[in-house]
Amino acid sequence: MVKFIPLNICLMMTKPQIRQTIKEQRKHLTDQEVNETSLEITRQILKLELFEQAEVVFLYAAFETEVQTIYLDEQARIKGKKVAYPKIELKTGAMDFYATPHFSELQPSSFRSMKILEPSPLQHRQIIPGPKDIVIVPAVAFDNQGNRVGYGGGFYDRYLSRYPYIYKIGICMAFQLTEAIEAEFFDIKMDCVLTEKGYHLPF
Repeated sequence: MVKFIPLNICLMMTKPQIRQTIKEQRKHLTDQEVNETSLEITRQILKLELFEQAEVVFLYAAFETEVQTIYLDEQARIKGKKVAYPKIELKTGAMDFYATPHFSELQPSSFRSMKILEPSPLQHRQIIPGPKDIVIVPAVAFDNQGNRVGYGGGFYDRYLSRYPYIYKIGICMAFQLTEAIEAEFFDIKMDCVLTEKGYHLPF
């Protein structure tokens, strides 16, 4: 497994520098490493009482070497839960989630240089999170206080600010977890950060 940059170095780095460094490290991950780590993270989420109680699980469609969510999608549906995925509106900067009957209904789209899968507002129903639902949040990096470095679009921060009651679980590989990220006033903290090595609750 790729090792994360030393914490004392990371503390001196800006968000763009952290983003560039971690994205470069992720390029060296093998498919086996990504899948094994994703399965372990899925197993840990399945143990959460919050997952059992949730009626809807808000996921993201992983791309490239992100933690894969397809395994959690499958388990959530087996347990009779609804699964929703985000759709980004580039013109307005808004993001909303839509319930999808099956992962295969997601459609290819592009954000900057990234190829992603999204639901279709014409085919799928927009869904608002309930107080017992959970959202699984991606990032390039997290820290032990629940702060995150995303991809620079601010979509999740804006969305989560609208629904502060939903329980936010950030997931990443252990090398993406650092000691501290400089947070800005508009950044939304996670309630829990989860890696293949365990849980990290903000202090």
